[in-house]
Amino acid sequence: MLNFDLVIQSAATGYAWGLYPQGQPAPCLQGNFQLDTVELKGKPVKLSMLDDAFIHFKKDILSAFDEAAQLQLGQYLYQLIFAAASANLFPPQEAVLLRVVSDDAFIQRIPWNLLTCHNTFLVMEDWHVTVATQANAPRRAVQFADVPKVLLVCQEPRDQTATGAGEHGNDLLQYLRGRRYGYFLNSHALAVAADWDSFRRKLDEQSWDVIYYYGHGMGDGYGASLLFTDASGKAMEVTMGKLAAMLKAAPPSLLYLNACRSGSNGIAGSVTQLQMIPALLVNRTDALTDAAREHGRIFLERLLLDHYPPHQAITHAYNSKGHGLAAIRWMIPILYQHYTEWHFPHSNVQRFVVKDMHWYLKLDRTAQFSRVFYHTSEMLVSDSPTTLACFWHGTKEQGVERFHERLPIELKKHSRDMEMVTFTFRWPAHFNELHQAFEHMVCKGFGIRFLDDLPGMLQNLSIGGISNPLVVHCRFETLRKGSPMNLGRLAFFLKWWETEVHARLRSYGIRTLLALGYELKEPDPQFATICRNELTKVKLKSGMKLELLDELQQVSEQDILDFLEKFDVELPVVGDDRSKLINDIVVRTEGHYEKVLNELQTIVSQAHKLFEQQMMPANVITDHGY
Repeated sequence: MLNFDLVIQSAATGYAWGLYPQGQPAPCLQGNFQLDTVELKGKPVKLSMLDDAFIHFKKDILSAFDEAAQLQLGQYLYQLIFAAASANLFPPQEAVLLRVVSDDAFIQRIPWNLLTCHNTFLVMEDWHVTVATQANAPRRAVQFADVPKVLLVCQEPRDQTATGAGEHGNDLLQYLRGRRYGYFLNSHALAVAADWDSFRRKLDEQSWDVIYYYGHGMGDGYGASLLFTDASGKAMEVTMGKLAAMLKAAPPSLLYLNACRSGSNGIAGSVTQLQMIPALLVNRTDALTDAAREHGRIFLERLLLDHYPPHQAITHAYNSKGHGLAAIRWMIPILYQHYTEWHFPHSNVQRFVVKDMHWYLKLDRTAQFSRVFYHTSEMLVSDSPTTLACFWHGTKEQGVERFHERLPIELKKHSRDMEMVTFTFRWPAHFNELHQAFEHMVCKGFGIRFLDDLPGMLQNLSIGGISNPLVVHCRFETLRKGSPMNLGRLAFFLKWWETEVHARLRSYGIRTLLALGYELKEPDPQFATICRNELTKVKLKSGMKLELLDELQQVSEQDILDFLEKFDVELPVVGDDRSKLINDIVVRTEGHYEKVLNELQTIVSQAHKLFEQQMMPANVITDHGY
């Protein structure tokens, strides 16, 4: 992994910056810039206005800050710094850790995690973007504990809007205790504090490696505070200064404040008061409850179970299913990284996370993906079709949603000459008038007012002289039985798209990939025939193609063998024992994709440790901290 510090300082004419390879005293790039106005979707927007909208969560401004606007802002930031960079500064397939270092509060609040090159968010290309406040801080290495102690601080005052904190805390307890490592069954390794008194007692009892707060927060450009639950069950405001004083004697290695506006970096804010924390995760603005809870779970899973360092764990959260949506990509936590190195006990999973951070998506599905890749390649070479609609189906256990995630990642990896941008669409809740319902859905998904605005908006995405062809990936909400959107309406929608959208884009050479999935409650051998009969009733004209993919089937022993060999996973067994282990997985999970994947994640995380234990002399006794 390449490590860089982008050091930005205030200057008379704006900002002076230097890009320093980690540990090097001289920059490999440097320059000056001003941050004033950026062109977003054809309109000039003052960054100071956008910054103020983040701080105070101004919905009227942020509602227009959709994926198209985010890509343009990310491209603007990239060009600001890297326009003069040599082609070999960031070699292909090389992971990058970029730490933006500045004592300027405005610079820290800029959403650097949106950095975009060739119409692709770099956090989707194995870049890890963090922030730091101390340009000349001494090198700080964190040796993470073999048995980390984790405190979950889930606060739900009864006089505040419900956030589901109690449920969230219980879910995390069950999830961590039920996965892979038995030491989380010990209350000294994992505990929950549901009110202020419990939190204080837990801090007095012992030090903690990780403290995760979930609940209400308040903040502005000057300070921030958290709401704890007092003895009467009501809200109790705790300032960041008070929290810092309590943690100062034994600061955790990582503190995650999963609360609205916890990322205040004013004089009384979390960033200023908690600089002694090596890894501080905070939310830039108001948080969407469901997304915030899911991000907390995913981050803790990657950190505690898979042994990802914080900068890799947060990048994984950026790319998690259902949470790469434009509405929240800029909200999800900022990592203030005041460590230069993060060491874990030796972990098998880390041997190939750097090789491919999306390894968890690469189990099976070769037959389906190869057909999508073939027809997408045809789009690029022969302009036929220019709109490709791909439809797949299967049960939830067979990974219908996972295939949604895999498509853009694999396509971009296999087609380096192609640029891809993703938009997401939710089906209408009502269909009083089909044409109007579909038009409203599509305009909302693309962030435009009228369909006639679409070609110009998509053309504007190809900024900065990019010559590679653009494929617009349209990810549609997964269909299910009983939802208002059924197969008959889907067939009508495809014809409507051909007439209203495809016809507008084809003359501009814009190619679209429509990703459509159907999730069954249980296997249905007749469903493929039903789909074919319903969806092929509509005769699509030249230039638009519907591809019905094979059903997502159960995972076989050979699929698992291919996966283990591809990622060179060491198993603590050989020969017949290896075959028996794989057979046991298939039998135990009944070939369910999601269950098999969980088993493989367990193997990947434990394999090396189990191997070492087998090779350890019998007279050596290890202390696991139970």
